[in-house]
Amino acid sequence: MKSELGRLMRRIVRAPALVVVNLLLMVVFSFAGQEGRTVPPDSVADFTLKDANKKEFRLAEHLGQIMILSFIPNTKNKTLGARWLENSRLCLQKLKSKYDGEIMALGLKEMTDIPMFVPRSFIRAKLRKEPFPYLIDWEGKVFAQFAVQRTPVLMVVDAGGKIIYRQELTLDNERLKEICTQVEELIDRQQHSDEKTALQKKNMEQAEDRR
Repeated sequence: MKSELGRLMRRIVRAPALVVVNLLLMVVFSFAGQEGRTVPPDSVADFTLKDANKKEFRLAEHLGQIMILSFIPNTKNKTLGARWLENSRLCLQKLKSKYDGEIMALGLKEMTDIPMFVPRSFIRAKLRKEPFPYLIDWEGKVFAQFAVQRTPVLMVVDAGGKIIYRQELTLDNERLKEICTQVEELIDRQQHSDEKTALQKKNMEQAEDRR
């Protein structure tokens, strides 16, 4: 970054006045953008949110299993928001039905733009109708923590808390099927890898016992 800045400053010294102004603006916006860019994390950081039943959920207490997290951010287009929620539901339902009891499937809903006159109890009542738990991020802090902005995101977190899959959800049904299939294949490979590791560990322990 320093060398790049140095080259720009040398160009500024040799340039006419109008060009100097343009280059200075370019420097300011270029480096400001680099400093402010939001980068998705590689691993989950702990957070605590409440679900639609006001039950507190702390992520760290549930690590140790594969987790599917579906983030549904705010959108002023309510029709679009409803379709995103429906597509998220379809994908999570499919995964939950196949891996029921083996993985944890959670939805996270951002609610930062809900008007003050809309009771929170009304929002909770709607989310309680969902077939899997939805955590409610009233302030948007967790969405910012995971760098989820305007588009819904599906994440797969392994037992160690590493994000092994991150994909923006879509309103295209065919593309959504592809995403769900990718997640299924990833979970199958992850489970097979875990079983192999557990078997290797067991064999090593048995070998130690025989010595």
